[in-house]
Formats: sequence, structure tokens, C-alpha cells
Amino acid sequence: MNSKLIITLITVIFATYGFSQSNEIAVYSTSKEMYDSKSTWKNVKSLRPALWSDSLILVSKVKTKSKYASNQIWGYGAKNGSLNGIYKNDLYKVSLADTSAVCIYTKKSGKYTKYYFSKTADSEILPLYKSTLKQAFATNTCFIQKIEKELKLYEDPNQFEKSTGTFKIAQFLKDCYSK
Repeated sequence: MNSKLIITLITVIFATYGFSQSNEIAVYSTSKEMYDSKSTWKNVKSLRPALWSDSLILVSKVKTKSKYASNQIWGYGAKNGSLNGIYKNDLYKVSLADTSAVCIYTKKSGKYTKYYFSKTADSEILPLYKSTLKQAFATNTCFIQKIEKELKLYEDPNQFEKSTGTFKIAQFLKDCYSK
């Protein structure tokens, strides 16, 4: 079994344990379900890894258990608003799921937080660097120009703008798409 998946699934256990006792978990099979807030699975109490396989076990409030391949589950969220996505057997916290711009994810690595992005909620998740942004949006010349001109040399592309309430790169994309 893939050791990366085991670590991810252990993270899922710890991430869901805190709210699985009193809140139900919304489990989504697609990003569209997440955007529409319509979960495929109802009355889910907890989500945990299956032993000795690359699967996840959903436990309902009435204690029934169902086993699913990890690629059948897009992600999960709690009523408290936290949202997590599963991509290539890895767990990512969804920081921004914007259908008009970009999706931004975070992942804890020890005491550090690493940032990732995807063009859509269903596309490949990539590390959030200027170089990967330029590759992913190579045909969007407006966006490339904004990155080169407006993102300072010392700034990370993960800058959150309090004035707009979103990430700087998401605002760049919205500005370019609105032209």
C-alpha cells in the first residue's frame, strides 16, 4: 500500500475526529456537489481509512459502514465550514474554491504551511509558485503580465489581500477575465 495514502488517511482520521462526534460530515463525490452544497452521502458521522487498502470507510449515524475507493470521493467538509479535498491520495485543505478564478489549497508540513493551486476544482493540483502559475496559465497573457508587473520580487503568490477578501492571484485572474 502506498505510504503516502496511509499518512493522508491517518490525517483524515485526525482531521475528522474533532467534529465527527457532534456534527455530520458532508462527503462529496464531485466538485460540483461541493459548489452546490449537495452531498452524495447523507448522515455521515465519520470518514476513516480502510485497513490494508487504498479505500475510505464512511460510517453513518446509524453505524452502517460503506467502503469507497479514495478516487470516488472528491472531498469532505463539516458544518463548521472547513473543507478538505482528496487528490492523488493526498489530503488538501481548501482555502479558496472560486469557480471564476482559481482554487487554492494548503497543506501542513511540520510547522510550515505549503500552498497549492488548481485552475479548477477538478484539475491537477500544483505547487503555488510563480513558475507553475505561468505554466498553467500560459495562454492568459493578461494574467502573466499582472504576475510579472504587480507581484513584487519578494512577494509570494499566496498573498491574501484583506482589502478584496481574496488571494492576490485570484483577483488578478478575475480582473483579466472581466476585461
